[in-house]
Amino acid sequence: MKQIAMIATAALSLSVTTVYAADVALPYTKAPPVAAAGYNWSGVYAGLHAGGTWGDRAFSDYPGIFGSLGFGGNPAFFGATAKPSGGLAGGQVGYNYQVSSWVFGLQGDLAWNGARGSVICNPVDPAVVFTPLTRCLSNADWLGSVTGRVGYAWNNSLIYVKGGGAWMRETYGFDRANGLSAGIPFFRGTRTNAGWTVGTGLEYGLTPNWSLFAEYNYYDFGSYTVTFDNVFNGPGTTTLTVRNDMHTAKVGFNYRFGGPVVARY
Repeated sequence: MKQIAMIATAALSLSVTTVYAADVALPYTKAPPVAAAGYNWSGVYAGLHAGGTWGDRAFSDYPGIFGSLGFGGNPAFFGATAKPSGGLAGGQVGYNYQVSSWVFGLQGDLAWNGARGSVICNPVDPAVVFTPLTRCLSNADWLGSVTGRVGYAWNNSLIYVKGGGAWMRETYGFDRANGLSAGIPFFRGTRTNAGWTVGTGLEYGLTPNWSLFAEYNYYDFGSYTVTFDNVFNGPGTTTLTVRNDMHTAKVGFNYRFGGPVVARY
């Protein structure tokens, strides 16, 4: 009987403890929200690009080469527009700062510019049996710019516009397009031109550090006077007015060196 009483007492004690535990509400703590890290566009970056370039070089004689040779300075007598085109390859460095979905930045570009073009820039005179045809030549050397950028990001996709200052080194010249002296240069001039540029592009992040982009830019270098040296038969110079604008389309990649993670909830 004593053992039976001890077993009954233990069972009753266990039942009471279970009922009490069921009646007591256990504390519940909600887990804190987890921040979803968005794509990080902030930080210093550098990369390479390649593409194509094309544009207009409008030559006019005021009085220029024909005026210096005694033919007068009539712009209608000497003037035409070349349309140089070619390849483009170079690099860029910059810095982005992201505020929510907005991305602000500063970028510098420098590229080899392979735009080449020529045009017959004196018309045939019907009163002359044989009119020597003069070609105006335009050969670009390099292209650079410093621009500000403003973009809007959808996670790892970024669309942006840019604008700023631009510089281009270009060599100009004249040679004959016909006759015994065809192809022989007789005047050459080189000038570094300053102007402005605007553009737009789309960049896509492949990984937290690597991204690809496609971009279009318009450049305007205005009108300027080029001084030409006589490289054919001795010392002497002449001048010519050139109007210069151009376009570029390029693709490339960037490597971003890091920056703070932008948290999105």
